[in-house]
Amino acid sequence: MNLEIRRDSMYWHVKRNDLKEIISSLQREGNYWEGQVFLTKRKKEYKLSFRVFLNSNDEDEFDIADGQFTLSISDDTFSLLEEYSVIVGKYCTPFSHELNDL
Repeated sequence: MNLEIRRDSMYWHVKRNDLKEIISSLQREGNYWEGQVFLTKRKKEYKLSFRVFLNSNDEDEFDIADGQFTLSISDDTFSLLEEYSVIVGKYCTPFSHELNDL
C-alpha cells in the first residue's frame, strides 16, 4: 500500500485486498477507529498508526505528528470508504482519491 499525503488531500494507491484489510482491521475505540499500516520506502520499513474519527461537523481533516497520522472524517465519508472497499474488491482495480472530492 502506498499513501501519498499532501497539504489538503490524501491519495490512496491501494490493491483491492489492502483497502478491505484496512477497513476490516479498524478497531473501534469510543468515537474513533484505530489501525496501523506498514509502509516500505527505500528499503526501510515504517509503521503508520492512524485514527479515523467520525465528525459531527461533516468536515474532513487530517494531521501528522510524531509518526501518528490522524484522519478525521464524517459519517458519510466513512460510508464511502466502506463502499470503495466493496467496489475495489469486486472490480479488482486500485484507485486514487482526494478527500476534498468526497
